[in-house]
Amino acid sequence: MKYYIDFDGVILTKVHSLTNEGSAKVDWIRRNGLKQSIILVPYDVKKTDMAMVSGNILIDDCLRNLDDWVNSGGYPILFDINDKKINRLEIVPEKHYIVDEIVKANKIMTDRMTEGLTKEDIKHFRYCLDVIEKNILQINKECNN
Repeated sequence: MKYYIDFDGVILTKVHSLTNEGSAKVDWIRRNGLKQSIILVPYDVKKTDMAMVSGNILIDDCLRNLDDWVNSGGYPILFDINDKKINRLEIVPEKHYIVDEIVKANKIMTDRMTEGLTKEDIKHFRYCLDVIEKNILQINKECNN
């Protein structure tokens, strides 16, 4: 399954070893369509020590990482692959957002924004945006030469 996600950000991921686990994670991330920069975080180092936290988002399944992130001025989003949405105490701390809720809200907003448009309309609109982006990149390239 490809997880194409278009966002301007960095992927922080904990690893026990750079050569085995780190290499495997990078390979998996690239095979699944993610092109963002990747920071491999040694297991004994905090993610907050590896990136600018203030105002940034961390999606993580470890509440310890999320607590550290929010205490450093970031926005925590709990991702639970088992979809339990709970911690060891069987509750989700109020300061953590839940990734499923964000995905649902995004779907609702997308549906409302494209209401009345056909799939063909949306396809054409995306094509137009791609052409405009290509033209902007070309203009920027010419200006920098």
